[in-house]
Amino acid sequence: MEITKGETALFEREADDYAALLAKVGKAKAKHQTRGIELTSIGHWGGASSVVRGTPCGGFLLRIGDRTLIVDPGENAVKFLVGQGFDPYEITDVLASHSHNDHVGELSLAVSAAINLGLSAHCDGKIVVVPALADYTHASATRFGFTLPAYAWKAEVVPLLWRDTTVTLHDGREVQSVPHTTIGDTIGVKATEARHGNVMSTGFLIETPLGKIGYSGDTEYFPELAEWHKGADILWLNMNTLAIDAQAMGQTGSGCLHAPTHTHLGYVGACQLIEQVRPKTAIVTHFGAQLGAQHDAIEAALQARFAPQGITVACPRSGDSFVFNQSLADAPRREAFQP
Repeated sequence: MEITKGETALFEREADDYAALLAKVGKAKAKHQTRGIELTSIGHWGGASSVVRGTPCGGFLLRIGDRTLIVDPGENAVKFLVGQGFDPYEITDVLASHSHNDHVGELSLAVSAAINLGLSAHCDGKIVVVPALADYTHASATRFGFTLPAYAWKAEVVPLLWRDTTVTLHDGREVQSVPHTTIGDTIGVKATEARHGNVMSTGFLIETPLGKIGYSGDTEYFPELAEWHKGADILWLNMNTLAIDAQAMGQTGSGCLHAPTHTHLGYVGACQLIEQVRPKTAIVTHFGAQLGAQHDAIEAALQARFAPQGITVACPRSGDSFVFNQSLADAPRREAFQP
């Protein structure tokens, strides 16, 4: 086969463009520096209906210093951020709480970005996941179709859980989960107990030089939950429902609307947790699709309840950011995401 001059020019152009792509991939991490802390909602929706509708789902983006952590990269979360002008290769670390697609639907994308597509000779990022996502024999992950891709091990993978468990890795090795880890020089991550039906789940307590961030993950309320998040300046809560409880549906006269729901916090559970932890700021999000029309009213009700106690409450939409310059104990500056 004889290659023409025109075809040769195509090959040469590809080589040049590929070199430029590699250079661009590496620059995103090198250029990013955040003063203080910035927390950005990457998906204020949760649940299967939200996923099907293509709305961004998940947790939040945490920027501090030269690190950008993505917590629960759910379906459409990375796509949403990129649509806002965010460079995904800025991501340095990934945290994932459990194997539902509204939390890890774009886990592979986030991991690929964190490891620079595996093209970098050095990667100091961490992939911190509930052990079920790293355990290739664990049905609770594989039955939902989500398992950590093997190429994630180009970074350091940490199976994190509040109790001990054994993890069988992709190569057959067995390792033990850990209850805490560190990211970079200044960030600590502790697992907090979460009870989300029969799905292995964890929450996180993220310790930074400016204060602590508690992330409930998906969990129902239980009396010991507040102790896990004790000392949190920021409490980020997932509230998929106000009072709909699959285990209590059809019951009447039982006062079930005024009790915490099962598998998710619900309104009462979220309020009880806020009252017990008493953070400076509570961020309540991850609403089910049925709550869309009541979003502003829910935020107003929570603010009216907790303002007299000196607790700031916000129910952000996707892309809302909270900026803290000096301390997480200060009132945040709420603004649109700045890529």
